[in-house]
Amino acid sequence: MQTFLTVLAKHASLYRGLLGPQGSARVINRVQRRIAGALVGVATDWLQRDCPHTPSEMAMLTWPLLSVCGSGAYAPDTSASAGTSMNR
Repeated sequence: MQTFLTVLAKHASLYRGLLGPQGSARVINRVQRRIAGALVGVATDWLQRDCPHTPSEMAMLTWPLLSVCGSGAYAPDTSASAGTSMNR
């Protein structure tokens, strides 16, 4: 994930255009797959380590990575009553 974000940052102006409203569907699709792959990797590692963090903690740890990508994914609800739910 770090390498992916480093490449995006290095070529930010290019990716802003490619991923923006008038961007390339092909590039957007590829980025979405990479983000999904990174999220699956996080989940797999978490499960293999016998879930050392709660789902809520994992959501809070993972969300900043996804939000940087501008994925429009679900944001964790950090309110005390939220438990492990995620809000849109």
